[in-house]
Amino acid sequence: MTLLLTTFCYSTSYIASTGDSESRQCVQAMNGISVFLANAAFFYPAYWLSMFLVRAGPALLHVAFLGHRLVSFGLGPLWVEAACYPPGAFAAHETLRNSSVLEAGIVLGAVALALLVRRKHTTVSGLLIAVIGQAALTGPLLGLLFGRGHSAAGIAALCAYAAVVLVGLTLLSSSVSGGYLKRFTAPAIGFCLPLAIFSSSFIWLGADWRIIPIFTAPSLSLAAIAALWNRSPSGAAPVAVTFPLRRFAAGLALTLVFAAAIHAAQAVRDRSQQTARAAFAATLPKPAPAAAYPKIFFQRGVNFTAEGPAGYDPQSAVPLLDQLKTFGVDSIALVPYGFAEAKQPAIHFPGGMERTEDIEAISAA
Repeated sequence: MTLLLTTFCYSTSYIASTGDSESRQCVQAMNGISVFLANAAFFYPAYWLSMFLVRAGPALLHVAFLGHRLVSFGLGPLWVEAACYPPGAFAAHETLRNSSVLEAGIVLGAVALALLVRRKHTTVSGLLIAVIGQAALTGPLLGLLFGRGHSAAGIAALCAYAAVVLVGLTLLSSSVSGGYLKRFTAPAIGFCLPLAIFSSSFIWLGADWRIIPIFTAPSLSLAAIAALWNRSPSGAAPVAVTFPLRRFAAGLALTLVFAAAIHAAQAVRDRSQQTARAAFAATLPKPAPAAAYPKIFFQRGVNFTAEGPAGYDPQSAVPLLDQLKTFGVDSIALVPYGFAEAKQPAIHFPGGMERTEDIEAISAA
């Protein structure tokens, strides 16, 4: 047991000195690990805010400064997104979920701000840069694995944001002194571990377990590369001997409060959208279900499917459908989707974009 304890302390101690006793080395080793655990407690708020900047920031900036219309804004404890489109009759065909150039500018600006605190708080700066890069990296990565992200622009974005993550993990790694294993442990505990915990939450929403390695494998690989950088930060203060329990407790409390606040905001948003839909539906005519409709021998029609981000939202769909009359369209077929899982012979309806009340409102219009 003593041999195992000695081996563990030797391999993970951060500031051990030649004349220290075995117990002293163990305390210092655990203290070094606890610093990164304490910082990791702030991972969730930092990562969610980074997702907000990357996934909702470009659309909100277009709305604020270019007069675009915000067609969708969704948030939850594990996600946030926004979409808009420019003014115009058929602007819905030009829906903007994200702008690669503007997104890159937001990421670089956030990284520049995080670098300002590097000299005094290298660990904090590294964590912030890594979460910003990871939030931006997720989209191109999923597009490359499951979508159509094999374009040169998609691959370039993937490489650029991976480089941002690497910079952040390098700062985390270089904030400790010692061998390769110690430098690898710093980003593994301070970033990769909370990222794995965060990604595992998607399993609760129905995602496959493979979501965890999809999220964490790139960061672990980059952490292994970052640990090769063996230059300690100049003028770095030694790690305090006491366990940073207050910082860990503060981070954990902030995480719980932040998650609760996001959940409450999601409930408020849902109620607001429901109220707006009901008010809009009240302005539409309400034909009887069995009312006769004109029989047209030759129909000039279109299929209307629920596509993201607005789906069958009548406030967005009705003005667009009204414009079809100018092209001679006299019939519209609503085509809501049903959904089924591969292992369950059951069809689920309606989906998130195909609410029954929305279909009724469009039909009435």
